[in-house]
Amino acid sequence: MGVSNERIYLLRTYKGFSIQDISSVLKIDEKKYKQYENNKKLKLSELHVVADVLDVSTDYLIGRIDWPIPVIDESNVKIIQDLRALSAEKME
Repeated sequence: MGVSNERIYLLRTYKGFSIQDISSVLKIDEKKYKQYENNKKLKLSELHVVADVLDVSTDYLIGRIDWPIPVIDESNVKIIQDLRALSAEKME
């Protein structure tokens, strides 16, 4: 699983979206969305849409930065900690 694929999965589950929920918002079928979480490389246009829906930067999704939220303050530190914990659990 690539950086963007794993981060898309983690963000979707963290935000409580089902695959059906997010594929509906993206206006694609569930099978195509599942490819995003598995190993399919996203086109730039697809990456932008997924980043918008998940409310993160494309830089975060592709692994250029490690913070899902560009401005770090006390109100979003918990989100970052939760995503790191989810990622660590997934690695086990």
